Amino acid sequence: MRKAFFEVFPDLKLTGSLKDKLAQAFVERVSTSKQRDKLHIYLFSQRLILKADIRTVERQIKKQFFPEANLEIHIFERFELSMQYTPKNLMELYRESILDELRDYNRVEFNAFLRAEITYPDAHKICLHLED
Repeated sequence: MRKAFFEVFPDLKLTGSLKDKLAQAFVERVSTSKQRDKLHIYLFSQRLILKADIRTVERQIKKQFFPEANLEIHIFERFELSMQYTPKNLMELYRESILDELRDYNRVEFNAFLRAEITYPDAHKICLHLED
């Protein structure tokens, strides 16, 4: 069951546009690992939130609620965006966030994506040309 982000984290202090974006976001689920060393937050938004902003929120949750705990906070974001986002303008806005995530996930995929030639054959398609 979805709950408004600030209904789940009412005492979290954020500022500016990040606070505004999260005021329109929802938490779908919160879970912990068996060892209780990781907290997973599943976030849903109809507005694009950059990965750098997501990481800021992760750090602020850790700092404000669990400063002494040996706990990693991970937010898994999911977006449902309007038709105003074409593949081309979405890539322009979100490319750095994709690179940030790939850098942490897999260096080979990061480097491949970084060097990829990106084309847009039509308004609803994206084509990545990668080196062998």
